[in-house]
Amino acid sequence: MIVPFVRDFILQLGRRPALDGAVASIAAGQRPRVEGLTPEAQALAAVLLARRLERPLILVAADNAAAEAAWAAVETFRRFTEKKQAEDAALLLPAFETDPYQGLSPHEEILERRALALWKTTQGLPFLLAPAAAAAAKLAPPAHYRHLARVLRQGGLLDLEGLAEHLIEAGYRRSDPVESPGQFSIRGGLLDVFSPEAEHPVRIELFGDEIESLREFHPETQRSLRPLTHAVLLPLTSLPLTAERRERLGLGPNEGPPPGWEFLAPGQENFHHSLFDLAPEALVVALEPAAVARQLRKEWEHLHAQYAAHGGGPAPETLMFPPEELAAMLAALPGADLGELRLAPVDGGGELAWPSRPIAAGGGGLPRLVEELRAALEARELAVRRHERPWRVPLAAIRRGRGRPAPRNTPPRPKQAAAGQASLPLRARQLEP
Repeated sequence: MIVPFVRDFILQLGRRPALDGAVASIAAGQRPRVEGLTPEAQALAAVLLARRLERPLILVAADNAAAEAAWAAVETFRRFTEKKQAEDAALLLPAFETDPYQGLSPHEEILERRALALWKTTQGLPFLLAPAAAAAAKLAPPAHYRHLARVLRQGGLLDLEGLAEHLIEAGYRRSDPVESPGQFSIRGGLLDVFSPEAEHPVRIELFGDEIESLREFHPETQRSLRPLTHAVLLPLTSLPLTAERRERLGLGPNEGPPPGWEFLAPGQENFHHSLFDLAPEALVVALEPAAVARQLRKEWEHLHAQYAAHGGGPAPETLMFPPEELAAMLAALPGADLGELRLAPVDGGGELAWPSRPIAAGGGGLPRLVEELRAALEARELAVRRHERPWRVPLAAIRRGRGRPAPRNTPPRPKQAAAGQASLPLRARQLEP
């Protein structure tokens, strides 16, 4: 549970003039740029824009490292501002870290994370982060990803053989007993299956074709834990190895696909959809757009160089959108560009400033923290502190120059304060009782 004061305080920050201007520009069909934002403040601004406009959010960062760093801040501020605890957590759509021309398939974990993110995006995921390479990748039609997962409900009908075929295509493996994610087994009218992201495997009991019961069970003892009304079977890959794909690859009945076949599918099946087609109502925000543009150019040139060096393989045009095309795509989408420094004038949309500054992560102790907070207040800047150990800093301590660090693993106690007079740690769980 997030303390209501914290939620109200952060939402108040969304009423600052810079964000008011950004909201008005987006509503008018423009794409504003908000400057002066540290990386953590960019995440906060993006979440607040999404909350005010009541739209899903897709954040585009330069690379996997930048996207992962932004994810931590976005997920924290998402939890600080969520209206209902059932809201899905922010997800990261990772880029393939495998060269398409080396004859290697992407790592299984990357395939699984991409499958989950793409499926959830079609289901209305509120917050998605993607590095530039992932945002530029050419994808299958949205309906393809919409049907990656299967939802089983008590009392519903189930084609057991059809489901088994789907699970194998989606990357599951037969195993008896079922002990690890991605495994399933069928014994008569019983189906045991362990979905990725699930805490425990599920046992589905059938009466004919009807699902009579669903129960979680312990993978080691095989004992039932609790009944369920439904279960979601998530995919382990966004490219199920269907009969049609096996035929295109020239595979025999028991023959496995060649390494790297995932990079052939976009060209063979004429993928031409973008990530943004999966969530047409989403607000698309670029973090440090100049860095995003540089990374896209770098990826494009690398693919062309490798394609020429290997004398064949998947053409770069089948794998990703050219940088100029993606830039035009972003410019036409509702959203904003967020950055720390002004690099060049913007045509249309206008420039807005929301000055912010990072707060030291404990170096120099409380006196230095107090001085930095005072300086931020005097300059009317947003102060964002990112560190491992939170400090309890009552407003009176800012005036007196005193305070005390919170005991380790103890959440800080929020104090009532005027807007702009607090520093918030970027670790949501440390603010939970």
